[in-house]
Amino acid sequence: MKNRYLKLILLVIFVFNLCACGSKNFTGDYTLSKMTSNGADVNLDVINNSKNKITLKIEKDGKGNMKVFDREYQLTYDDNNIVIDGSTSSYTVENDDVIIKTDNDTMIFSKNK
Repeated sequence: MKNRYLKLILLVIFVFNLCACGSKNFTGDYTLSKMTSNGADVNLDVINNSKNKITLKIEKDGKGNMKVFDREYQLTYDDNNIVIDGSTSSYTVENDDVIIKTDNDTMIFSKNK
């Protein structure tokens, strides 16, 4: 009888681990903290000193938005790609940063504290 319960517990643990694998939980609000374009760093002082910042909002349902000054772009994402206003880019999540890469640009968004 104990062996049967042990197998059931191990099966439940295994199923929970399968559900957790591959899903990135990085929901929240982010602000652009670093950007490179064609290999050169972009000076963000002008952007960060203005009242309008470049922000990213990631929601649980695979959706969100990116605000660039006074414009808002809808986005969707899966485990590998993020689609912003119809343009697909790869992304990674490292610590509290979302890193979006296009052919020539890299944008690093840091989670708002």
